[in-house]
Amino acid sequence: MSMNFLDEMDEWPEYHTVREVVIQLEKEHLQLCQDLEAIESGPVSEATARELKTRVESIQKRLREVRGKLTEALDLYR
Repeated sequence: MSMNFLDEMDEWPEYHTVREVVIQLEKEHLQLCQDLEAIESGPVSEATARELKTRVESIQKRLREVRGKLTEALDLYR
């Protein structure tokens, strides 16, 4: 038995499950941030701008959801 609590976490199946969820959420978060940056930085026509505004709002909403889930998952082990 280890003297350090964190050394034993690798033995817990729940830890691995949460860790995989966190990794997937972090990847999705990064992709959403990259998509948002690409949309906001590129020149677009007025017609396309309306479509992109809807897409940006959708990405921002999903980002808030992902950040909330990440915080919940990480709070389990803080």
